[in-house]
Amino acid sequence: MQERRRAECAGRPGLARAASRASERLGRRENVSAAELRLAGPAAPAPAGSAGRAGLDHVAECLVEGATVFLIENAPGPAPALRPEFTLQEALRAAIPEPCAVRAQAAGRWTALLASPASRQPFDPVSLHLICEALRQDPALAGRRIVPLSAAPVAAQVREHLEVLGELLETLLHRRLRVQFQPIVDLSSAGIHGYEALIRLPQDGTMTKPGALFQAADHARLVSWVDLAYQERCFAEARAAGLSQLLFVNMDAEGLAYLDVAGRSLADRAAQCGIPPHRVVLEITERQAVSEFPRLAEYIAGLRKRGFKVAVDDAGAGYSSLHFIAELRPEYVKLDRSVSRAIQHRGPQRALLRAIAGFAAEIGTEVIAEGIETPDELAVIMDLGVRFGQGYLLSRPQDGFRGIRGAARGMIQERAARRRRAALGEPTLGDLALDGASLPADSPLEAVARRLDREEGLPLVALLDEGLPQTQPSGHDRA
Repeated sequence: MQERRRAECAGRPGLARAASRASERLGRRENVSAAELRLAGPAAPAPAGSAGRAGLDHVAECLVEGATVFLIENAPGPAPALRPEFTLQEALRAAIPEPCAVRAQAAGRWTALLASPASRQPFDPVSLHLICEALRQDPALAGRRIVPLSAAPVAAQVREHLEVLGELLETLLHRRLRVQFQPIVDLSSAGIHGYEALIRLPQDGTMTKPGALFQAADHARLVSWVDLAYQERCFAEARAAGLSQLLFVNMDAEGLAYLDVAGRSLADRAAQCGIPPHRVVLEITERQAVSEFPRLAEYIAGLRKRGFKVAVDDAGAGYSSLHFIAELRPEYVKLDRSVSRAIQHRGPQRALLRAIAGFAAEIGTEVIAEGIETPDELAVIMDLGVRFGQGYLLSRPQDGFRGIRGAARGMIQERAARRRRAALGEPTLGDLALDGASLPADSPLEAVARRLDREEGLPLVALLDEGLPQTQPSGHDRA
């Protein structure tokens, strides 16, 4: 059999090159398919060798659809008693969110552990990496080579991103992710209510394409592991700064499942950094949460029992906002930034904000307006009764936990004071001034009508004559 394969390779240069590449990859302990294992031949540097080659061939023949074999090199001489099936089951539980059948088989110099996922889908490269790392945590396997063999090729969309995934894995392993923080401001007092943690790439130049990075992570189902690394960094920085306000952390809906399946307790992670769960708010996007709702609600209920709070992010961007918010009852709703940016000029957006804010008040949920970038947006949002705000006008994301801009603080305090005076029935003359629009006095009536239609809720349009308001002449002047 082996002689025939070598003859085939010799007569077909492409096949020979494939065999050579398979041998090199085995030598580097990389993932190799069953077909490539057969091509590598007995001269392959690892895991080949005359002793045990027949055993490896048998393992390759036994691979079924979706199965993966983890070859563990046997220790020289008398080896300690191993429980390979138990070791692999523990590793799978730590890395894969689905049940897998496991069995062990002798393969000459190697012990072969066969894992067959219930979905019959082969493990992606990142999952293989995580399983191998978990196997290496077993002291009985310390120093031994572990080579994964898959029965199917890596999915094309994952293979395209392998280089970027390698950079991402290095970043996670060496804890090089950066985090910046943007304050969430109490618009009734200009005080800091909390900080949202935003993930940033390393500044050492190793990762230069953030879009490709997160696309690769999504294809390889690595987003959850990025979330875990990001959370650890958030908690560590909050502890170092002695943060006393709320910490808002973003989370992929799938990551909630990984917290339980991987045996990773978010409460334990926070507690180790001195951050009590009741000061942590988990942000989940509305668009993702709606599609994942039945499973998501179960995970969120468990996290709430441990003390965590929940925020629905990007509310107003999807089609099921109010229904989803009513079902989940989050502590916070964060309005999509598109609502804040259009609110100054578009009546329908104001109506949407009023609807969400009013409904949130009915069920005891606080509203946070994101993306506040201009004084006019801030004024309208405050006048509509939104309690909390976030955006570049107030403060950009920065390293560490910093306050808001002085000018923004003044705007908030002045507007809040005006609202309090109005509520008490004690407005000043300045409080009665209306924010309107202006047009030249000779503007066609159609232009004024279009402006009023476009900006629903506009209280007035002032007509200017050479920059001054146009006034009606007095009776003496008319005479």
